[in-house]
Amino acid sequence: VGEYTPMQIKKAVVGTGAAEKNQVQYMVQAVLELDHQPKPDHAADALAAAICHARMRGAGSSSRRMNRHMHQQATERSAWTALVHKKEEGRA
Repeated sequence: VGEYTPMQIKKAVVGTGAAEKNQVQYMVQAVLELDHQPKPDHAADALAAAICHARMRGAGSSSRRMNRHMHQQATERSAWTALVHKKEEGRA
């Protein structure tokens, strides 16, 4: 059993403690290779807490694979978000 703050969970799942709920949902879907985002929202929160717990407890090589996958997804998501913001501002 573990206890984590929302910021710790967001950082473990998305890579930043300031992540929005939709970013957490997206990463939960990506990490767990789900066909769709978990609904209702509290289901995604529970899965995010479980992912955080697995990472904090060091689940061995699967944890390292998950870390790489999560980092890659977060990087891709950040790049996409930056492009969308540039486009909205008329700079892209």
